[in-house]
Amino acid sequence: MTRLLSVFIDAWEQLRLQRVRVLMSLIGVTLAVAALTASLALGNIMAKVQEDTSIRHAGPEATYSLTASGPGPQPASEDLVADLREAADRYGITYATPVISFDPVVPQHPGYVSGYAVDPAFFPMHARTIEDGRALEPQDAERLAPVGVISRGMADALGIQSVAEHPTLQVGDSRVAVVGIVANQWQDDASIYVLPESYFSHFEAATAEEGEMGGGAYTELKIWIPADADPDALAKRVASDIAAGHEGLRVSADRIDAGAYADFGPDPAVITTIVLASVSVAILALGALSLINIAVVTVRYRIREFGIRRAFGASQRRIFVGVMMESVVGTFIAGLVGVGIVAVVYRSPWAQSMFGTAGIAGLPPFPVEAAVAGVVTSIVTGVIAGMIPAVIAVRSKVIDAIRF
Repeated sequence: MTRLLSVFIDAWEQLRLQRVRVLMSLIGVTLAVAALTASLALGNIMAKVQEDTSIRHAGPEATYSLTASGPGPQPASEDLVADLREAADRYGITYATPVISFDPVVPQHPGYVSGYAVDPAFFPMHARTIEDGRALEPQDAERLAPVGVISRGMADALGIQSVAEHPTLQVGDSRVAVVGIVANQWQDDASIYVLPESYFSHFEAATAEEGEMGGGAYTELKIWIPADADPDALAKRVASDIAAGHEGLRVSADRIDAGAYADFGPDPAVITTIVLASVSVAILALGALSLINIAVVTVRYRIREFGIRRAFGASQRRIFVGVMMESVVGTFIAGLVGVGIVAVVYRSPWAQSMFGTAGIAGLPPFPVEAAVAGVVTSIVTGVIAGMIPAVIAVRSKVIDAIRF
């Protein structure tokens, strides 16, 4: 342990003495490690953001959309919702929901509002975070007055701070009690979510009248297949059961989560990471080359020192390791500084606001893999950059101390 500690102390002292020569090279290594760490972190963030976006809009892995079509008149949305719930109970599917999109009229809101009639399972299926209050619950269907959950953007536009104030909204001819506020899907998101029962009782007639003028509602059925089942087979059985209750109706089951597009090409996040990492490696190689040049020149000026060390009994291995550790310690410190710079910038308000503008509600934790990769890369760079001057130092002889 004492020998190992002495090697590090000796390397640090030599690095401190030669700081003017190696400083510029270490700055290059620091920037290269920072760029490499940032590229890996950005790739992880992009992958996480794409996954979260896919879940919010389409659903988690093995999510299927059931679409009804046929030559005759389509069955009522209420019948399709009942058929979906019955099939979900039959096959033990916990997460199944209709998504009825409609255009509610909200006089209090100055802009366009999107309306969705969904079951309570919609919120966990799409990773919707309830910021205040609660999500919709099955027992809400038994209430005489409709209840709803609104987006944070809509709450801010209407001046609603908390559901503790028991706010209500005029939606069409009905008064909706707001029981929850959900996080925005995008900036200034204005959406309201109600149960299908509330939609059929209070909003369907008004939506049908709008449909005659070109608007109207659109019904989609979504199911999230359990992990222990065959997704394609079970989704087709559910679609077949729904179609069986209506003559001439065809119901197709299409997978809509991110896994459905896995065969359409490489992940853009992976491509971005590879490109940025390649540029960073090139910068790191230039920094290492500069460090090698300076180390070689410095070692040639230290031939007398190495000869004296050999005269006092220093082994070739000790000199080799000592010289190489000078580069390793320097690049290790440079790597820590580079990773630290990226971590500080990542958690800064500037980065938070930049990603927030892009529609990312909250940044994931800083990727540990990126930090470890940056530090390990800096150590490997130090080992490679230190081997050449270490070999030159090992070749020095005792007589060289007299010559030089």
